[in-house]
Amino acid sequence: MPLYTVGVFLTLLSIGLTTITLLNYLRTRHRLPLPPGPPRWPIIANLFQVPIHNRAEVFHLWSTKYKSDVIYFSAAGLPILVLDTADAAIELLEKRSSIYSSRPVFTLMCSTRILLLTISMTFSGDAWRRQRKIFHQEFSRSTIAHFRPHELAGSRMMLRNLLHSPQKFEAHIKHFAGYLILLLAYGIEVHSSNDPLIVTAERAMEGIIVATLPGRFLVDFIPLLRYVPPWFPFANFKRLAVAWRLHMNDVLNKSFDMAKKSMSSSSAIPSVTSHGLEAIEAEDGQDRASMELDLQKATVSSLQSFFLEMTRRPDIQERAQREIDDFVGSDRLPSFDDENSLPYVTALLKEILRFSPVAPCAGLRELTADDVYKGYHMPAGSVVLVNVWAILHDPIEYPEPERFNPDRFLKDGKLNPEVKDPATAAFGFGRRICPARHMAMSSMWIAMVSILSCFDIRKAVDEKGVHIEPSGEYTSGIVTQPLPFKCSIRPRSPKHAALIMA
Repeated sequence: MPLYTVGVFLTLLSIGLTTITLLNYLRTRHRLPLPPGPPRWPIIANLFQVPIHNRAEVFHLWSTKYKSDVIYFSAAGLPILVLDTADAAIELLEKRSSIYSSRPVFTLMCSTRILLLTISMTFSGDAWRRQRKIFHQEFSRSTIAHFRPHELAGSRMMLRNLLHSPQKFEAHIKHFAGYLILLLAYGIEVHSSNDPLIVTAERAMEGIIVATLPGRFLVDFIPLLRYVPPWFPFANFKRLAVAWRLHMNDVLNKSFDMAKKSMSSSSAIPSVTSHGLEAIEAEDGQDRASMELDLQKATVSSLQSFFLEMTRRPDIQERAQREIDDFVGSDRLPSFDDENSLPYVTALLKEILRFSPVAPCAGLRELTADDVYKGYHMPAGSVVLVNVWAILHDPIEYPEPERFNPDRFLKDGKLNPEVKDPATAAFGFGRRICPARHMAMSSMWIAMVSILSCFDIRKAVDEKGVHIEPSGEYTSGIVTQPLPFKCSIRPRSPKHAALIMA
């Protein structure tokens, strides 16, 4: 490496570390103490203590150790607050939403603009409020019923796919989510999991998940690195960001252009675009993707967790199937009209959301003004995370939280309204709550009940006939899903297979 390159790098590193030290000093000299957290080292603070795996569990251990529902740590100058209880999340993100609703300005996002295209990452302001209004109108609890025929059609398509190639169940889940997203948002029908739009959308989502991990890239700690050339040490973020931005632009622009062309056709499928997404297009393209991303990550992750838990817990699967058989029978497939008569299936969905939350550490807000909570100084500029896993594993709210038990949501054979719905935490708090949450729940419900009615999900066997036990482990990141596993998926009977084909 040329000497001048080494010199430039060392100079930038020195300036960055000096800036970090000064910022840490200015934050800690406040007269009120910061929330408790692990001891910080000079300059780097807690950089090497931030967990890579099982992040939510580690944060909860810190919260327990320091006896505080809010913990504070710093990753080389990036201040982070973690809210470990529902009370803290409600108090700060909902009651004080005016200063807890902005998104953090990670250098990677701003320098490459890859995430300024999504409403979930859009900063607060008039444009953001107009975008949110459109999505809440389209996906409110009272208006999502007109999407149900499409959700039902998508679930039937997934049944046929599972019948023909059950070993590709993960691909069929992604196709189901992609089918709904493109159909409902843009009026576009896709009939294959290999469709270029679905593949590109998945790659764009992967980029967003990685880029929004606090402290994932050195440039977030040393913003001056944004000016170095792509071949410079530690500049791989530039190459990654360019690819992610291309994927995001590709899927959004192609989808929107296809939707606009089809709107003039008499056979056009009504969609969010045709109902007013043009208003968002006029806002400098700041977002046409929040609903798609939220729906995709919730549906894909939760349905993969569903297959995992049904593989591991045949007794729970059989109980849900008995409920379906008793009410629906074997002469037809379930529909949304059966929902109120199948409380155990609904309880099963709630337990999957609780037991394996899609986003264990969600939120990703930025505190825009200094605040005080329980005598602690909450410094402006802090990244704020919500430990959703800890909230949904609270032993007071959910006794025996490590036990997978749908019965916790039932009382006398009916859903128990006294037990807090895990969706209240799983889909976020305050102004940034997921606008597609009702849509995601209804999509997951019809998919689950349809699969349970027609298929038996069991452990796979190896060449020696020995059952293969799934590890039950999950990926790390803002959004998690089960690590790849094998299972056996077979029609419950020839009659069920005929129902699927009919």
